[in-house]
Amino acid sequence: MGAVGKTVIKENIVSTGQGYLPLTNKDTTFNQSSSTIVGEYSFGNVLIIDSGAVLTITDTIHCTDNARLIVRPGGKLVVDGGTLTSACAGEMWQGIEVAGDRTKRQLPQYQGKVELRNEARIENALCGIRTGLRGDTTFATAGGIIIADSAYFTNNCRAVEVNSYTNHSPAGTVTDNVCSFERCTFTVDSSNLFAANGTAFTEHVKLWDVRGVKFRGCTFQNKTVSPVSNGRGVYAEDAGVKVRTACASYLPTIDCECHDNPRKSVFSGFTTAVEVNTTGNQFAVTVDEAQFENNTTGVRINGNQFVTVTRCDFDLENSPLLTANRCGLCLDNCTGYHVEENNFHKQSVPEQSERRRVDGIVVNNSNGQPNELYRNMFTHLSDGIYVMGNNSSSRSGLVMTCNTFSSDRYDIFVSAGATVWQSQGGNVGADNSFDHTIASSFYNAGSQNVLYAYSNGDISHVPYNPYNIVTYDLSSSNGCEPNLCNDGGAPRSLSQFQSDMDADDYFNAVRTLMSDTVLNLNELEQWHTAAQPIADPYSLTETRFMEGYAETFAENAENAEMANYAEFHALKLALASDNDNLDNLDNLDNLDNLNSQNSPTNSPTTNWYSLTNSQIAQLQTIAERNTGRASVMAKGVLCFFFGICYEDDLTAGVFEAGVDDSDTTGAPTKRAATSAGTNAALSVYPNPAGDLLHIELRGASIAEIALYDLQGRVVGANNYSPLQGTATATLNVRNVPAGVYVLRVRDMDGKEYQQKIVRN
Repeated sequence: MGAVGKTVIKENIVSTGQGYLPLTNKDTTFNQSSSTIVGEYSFGNVLIIDSGAVLTITDTIHCTDNARLIVRPGGKLVVDGGTLTSACAGEMWQGIEVAGDRTKRQLPQYQGKVELRNEARIENALCGIRTGLRGDTTFATAGGIIIADSAYFTNNCRAVEVNSYTNHSPAGTVTDNVCSFERCTFTVDSSNLFAANGTAFTEHVKLWDVRGVKFRGCTFQNKTVSPVSNGRGVYAEDAGVKVRTACASYLPTIDCECHDNPRKSVFSGFTTAVEVNTTGNQFAVTVDEAQFENNTTGVRINGNQFVTVTRCDFDLENSPLLTANRCGLCLDNCTGYHVEENNFHKQSVPEQSERRRVDGIVVNNSNGQPNELYRNMFTHLSDGIYVMGNNSSSRSGLVMTCNTFSSDRYDIFVSAGATVWQSQGGNVGADNSFDHTIASSFYNAGSQNVLYAYSNGDISHVPYNPYNIVTYDLSSSNGCEPNLCNDGGAPRSLSQFQSDMDADDYFNAVRTLMSDTVLNLNELEQWHTAAQPIADPYSLTETRFMEGYAETFAENAENAEMANYAEFHALKLALASDNDNLDNLDNLDNLDNLNSQNSPTNSPTTNWYSLTNSQIAQLQTIAERNTGRASVMAKGVLCFFFGICYEDDLTAGVFEAGVDDSDTTGAPTKRAATSAGTNAALSVYPNPAGDLLHIELRGASIAEIALYDLQGRVVGANNYSPLQGTATATLNVRNVPAGVYVLRVRDMDGKEYQQKIVRN
């Protein structure tokens, strides 16, 4: 890159009628107060829109492979019906970078801003548009503003990336990020240039450590044909996401019927359409009235509290991964969720010999909080609701009420070792409706005693062929009234809650607080503190961590899950405190409180990108213990930031009639089965690596293996031994120095697979 100055370069300039726009192969700064590009042009290298400048593009700009558009704080780029696309056949360009200042509020005078409108198009970019400058490892330039309405993002490896930034009100309270996307279309198809550029589609949208990014009436689709993996629609880590219908007017709570040209959000053709991971920075996640079709997993939420998934349609008939189990909604180590009026279905009735599960909802480890799955519909599924792990305590637990099941193999299946609340229904019936159940309406493979109450006024409420369930009828029925569009007024106050400790009041109040445009962390902490007898054991610690001070939680942990969480939290605290010495994570007493310079307004609370190799190894140790929430959080960090992904524990089982659906093969857990692009076919373990690296390529034969450092230099090539033909191999890395590397595997058809590797 050449030197960048603030003087407009006057050679080869194009008159725009309102000023001058330099379109050269030199790095250029545009500082005109207002100009519009008219006509088609090409440019290379870097075009910078300076503070105070406004550039409008209304036609087509062809970008070379080195081209980058940078919008500085206070600058503005408007693409009004124009197109930014690649210039040369087979080559992709770099994309738009919206720079900001993370110490300032998210206002145009402090942050760069990009507006896309009137069918603006961004095509063939490695990253279509991102907040923060590429290469800024401290994310000091995060905070940029992206407003897109009726825009098209086509064949970008990643369309949008919104990086760590906390927006604040004048009073200092946390507020929603202002980035929003309405009626936009995100597409990858067979005309993409990924293979020609040695890359692959990962996800349309990637979010990290941001709150309240909005997607209204957007379409996300993957039209490529892949037998292995089709990436994600939206992939978020510690991020609040609001997916809703595009409507002319919005209510403060979940919208009721929209009659003014509504457009629902649609997700099609992904391995996972929406995935949200959480490491403790809890932000509200709302998915309302969205449509999911031809995805392997519709919505997957890991470790998030108080998520809302309502009025969505999950069509589970087809999947891009033909050999994989399918799931509409997967809730892994979540609690306080609101799941209501969703429709999970496929067309064909499950067969007796079916070996792959198609599940509506999978719940794992929601622990002892009073969670409920309410008024959902399930049709033609292997399992309407599939339950894993611990979902109960002596006080409360998971209940399933007022749902409608039709022609499922198992309507409700509780796997071996799993628990639900022992009383399904109470003074009124659970009153789920069962119709044409194939095997069992309620199959309990666990060891607990479960009581199921139903009202005797409707024969459909009686479970068919229950297993390990005690059923009884009641004279009073459940009204099954909807909770949507009828909030019943404001949530009860904290003092009212303290008088009777009603769990529903607690969940409703906290969901309202977290979904508000302004997040009051102090009030949230008060609710978690008051509700400790019924709240999950992590909420208070995570809220205090977000407030910016350390919390020595579970120092004398009584069980493995709490000890694992304490170790994970200690890693976060040490990382946020910029402490590189993490040899002993067991002693939390010596961790100092975070100081002001580490507050969210100055730097990311926890910059996972800065982990050392030893810290990555410690994170993997936590992940592989599989002891609950901390393990799920660690797996999310490893996959999101380092591409070290684990097989999906929730949907990996093979269906066995009348028995637990869990995987009984006895095969060890394998690391690094990535889910980005075609890389899900590649399994690499152990990772971090010792002397030997084991490589498996599913569905293809290995032609070549090479290891590269992060500067792109070959470290080891073809120093491998094939096993069992050419689909598996071992790579000798004994002489490779410690560090992070990229493993590239090419199959016999020339297709390339990549995976990040850590060498201890």
